[in-house]
Amino acid sequence: MRWLFFVFIPSLLSASSLELDPQSWKLGYEATDDSMSLYEYTLNNETVDNWTELVTIHYSPPLQITLARYFNQCLTFLRHLSSEYPLNTRIISSSKTSLFFEWWINEGSLAQHEWCSIISAPDALFLVRYTTKKLDKVEEIRPLWEKLLSEVELFE
Repeated sequence: MRWLFFVFIPSLLSASSLELDPQSWKLGYEATDDSMSLYEYTLNNETVDNWTELVTIHYSPPLQITLARYFNQCLTFLRHLSSEYPLNTRIISSSKTSLFFEWWINEGSLAQHEWCSIISAPDALFLVRYTTKKLDKVEEIRPLWEKLLSEVELFE
């Protein structure tokens, strides 16, 4: 069974552009193979090599571990990447099949703030992420992105 992933608009996995917030987004990078798909959307005037805001959708095989353990592995990886600067995290909501959290680094070349929604289905794992380097705008955009990402759902 394959899940059809809906986030904000139907058939997102084939969309070449998005209208998520007052801004327009374009597909900047796509990678797929038999087991996974990765889509990165940038603002229309940016690229995946030079962005200030990024929406990422990732589809992969189902987890062989719990969501809690997967989350801890993600944090370990992020701490390794940002070993020079503190990594901050907050779990916003969680259930047996989903986890919604944010992480941020306030200093250095990796300074950014990300909200991530993870959904674990029987035959797939989905991640939808919004990342911004506009740290001075985080509290202004927080309500919008927390609402959008908290509404991520899977439909069969």
